[in-house]
Order: sequence, then C-alpha cells, then structure tokens
Amino acid sequence: MPVFHLVTVICYVEAVQPMIHDLSLNDAVKERRYSENKNVFEEEDINHFYHELSILQQIFNASYSYWALGAQTFLTVFCIANIFQAGALQNPRGLLNAMFQMFLIKLIFKHLAQIYESSAPTLESWRETKGSVWFQKYLRACKPLRVVVGSFYYADNTLILTMISVISANAASMIVAYKGA
Repeated sequence: MPVFHLVTVICYVEAVQPMIHDLSLNDAVKERRYSENKNVFEEEDINHFYHELSILQQIFNASYSYWALGAQTFLTVFCIANIFQAGALQNPRGLLNAMFQMFLIKLIFKHLAQIYESSAPTLESWRETKGSVWFQKYLRACKPLRVVVGSFYYADNTLILTMISVISANAASMIVAYKGA
C-alpha cells in the first residue's frame, strides 16, 4: 500500500506542476503560449484556474498529509537506526538500508516540495504585472500552493535539509553514546 501512495503522490505532482507553470505570466511562458497559438490568461481566467487548483490541493492535503507525516517519521527513525547499526555495530547492511532510505526521503519530499517551489514564482510573476485594482487585491490574498505534512508544517526544500540534519545529529549522538563502540 505505501508504494501505491508513493506513486499517487508522484503522479499528482507531475500532473499539477505543468498546470501551475502554465499560469505564470513571465515572458518565456507568454512566448510559448503565443507560439502554440494559445491565448495568454486574463485576470478572470487566472482567478478561475488558481481557485480550482487550490481546491484540488486542499483535497490532496486532506487525503495525503498524514501519509506524508507517517512517511517522514518512519523514514527518519529507521534511517537513524540503520546508521547506528552501521556505525556502532559494524553492520554493512545498515549503511545500505540508510542510503536507500535517504534516497526515498529525497525522492518523496523533493516531489512534495515542487508544488510550493513552482507556485511561489508563478505568484511572483503575477505580482510583477500591472493589473486592475481588483486583481492587485486578489494577489495580496493569494498564497503559494503547498503540501501540508500532518497538520504542523508544509513540504519545501528546507524540510529535506532539516530531516537530514535531524538524522545526522541523532545518529551521531547514538553512536557516540553507545558503550560497546
């Protein structure tokens, strides 16, 4: 079942990210839309599509936020335990398992972070345009789309660094405190 959730999360991110990128109003996206004979979005279209994406994101967060929290907790704890096995007990299999779990951490949370990391520049491109008064007020209310992890925080690139920091600090503490080493 966890593999099904992982594949679902990756497919969701890969499907939503181009939609977020297409809403951008920077010059490269405008030129691409003109070359494909597509219209550049108007203010009402942006409002409509952003609202739909935010509802879709809320449904995704309600369905998968606790899965992401469980994956983070599971991978962090078992990665620490495997590094401890490799360092204190000289178990080479622990190092291989820890490296595989670090790979999974990077894979899962990098995909989750892409939602926030792609929607923030899109919103910034909207703020650089000169729009109506209504659109400027609307922009002030818009927040980047993000994947919530549990009910505590959201996934971005700093979450990956924080997880690696926690893993390395706790694994090192356990290895140093082990009496048999």
